[in-house]
Amino acid sequence: MQIKIYADIVFFINLIMDFLIFYIVSRLSLNKAKISRIFLGSLFSAFTYCLIIFIPKLGMLYNYFSSFIILSISVYIIFGKLNIKKFISLIFYSYISAFTIGGLSSALFYYTNTKNIIGNMLGVSIEHFSFKILIISICSVYIIIKFFVEFIRKILVLKQSFYDVTIFFNNNKVNIRTLLDTGNNLEDPISKNPVLVVEFRSIKKLLPDKIQLLFYEKREKDINNILQEIDDTNIKEKIRIIPFKSIGEENGILLGFVPDKIQIDKENHTLELNNIVIGIYNVELSSNGDYQGLLSQEILQIN
Repeated sequence: MQIKIYADIVFFINLIMDFLIFYIVSRLSLNKAKISRIFLGSLFSAFTYCLIIFIPKLGMLYNYFSSFIILSISVYIIFGKLNIKKFISLIFYSYISAFTIGGLSSALFYYTNTKNIIGNMLGVSIEHFSFKILIISICSVYIIIKFFVEFIRKILVLKQSFYDVTIFFNNNKVNIRTLLDTGNNLEDPISKNPVLVVEFRSIKKLLPDKIQLLFYEKREKDINNILQEIDDTNIKEKIRIIPFKSIGEENGILLGFVPDKIQIDKENHTLELNNIVIGIYNVELSSNGDYQGLLSQEILQIN
């Protein structure tokens, strides 16, 4: 019996699977990538695989090393230039995601009664893993991982959730502990620089008395008051007004400032940045005082 293999179907299946794998990697690793870049990386991987499969002279080149090179190039296309530690972690996540998809697909369709149910619904034999079955398998795995991805991510990054940060401003400095908040994507509307949200009480000594008074009197959201009070301070050019939206506050604003620099203590080095905006929050961020600031993933990814 002769088996026919259609290049377009093989390409399409690989494209879908690669896209799903790299999307999961992006979510698990906290290295957010644009959908367009994930698609381009998946397109490269699927196209290269098909070239090797359907061109006999290239088939002999396919081995563990060449597959690693293809994966590495795809990761570079999707996530850009990375340090060696991030690169290795992304490769690791890619292999884990691929094995998980393969393993869960097999378990779902071959070792449970699901194979018979879906086989009857589609009118095909589950003994032959058809294109339809593969697509449903991919969708099922995606749904499973989507439900558990946040739980898995929290376990993987638990020890890396807190960072010690030093803020330098106006010939003074403060040390605070920050929580990595993946939901924080605030940016300064003027410079488009990311915002580090900090409690007022932890940062007040950096601010002039007039600015402190705004917060003590709960007037920090009144733009007219802000403009009036900062007019004759020596940090007027450093002040920023940052709009934000949250539950219960559709048109909120944060009073912020541009520090001289900040230093973030990471595992094996100190990250020094001077293109960050500090957003001052007049409420305690942690009820038990575990942290005083919210650090975004975008700040950690700045080179």
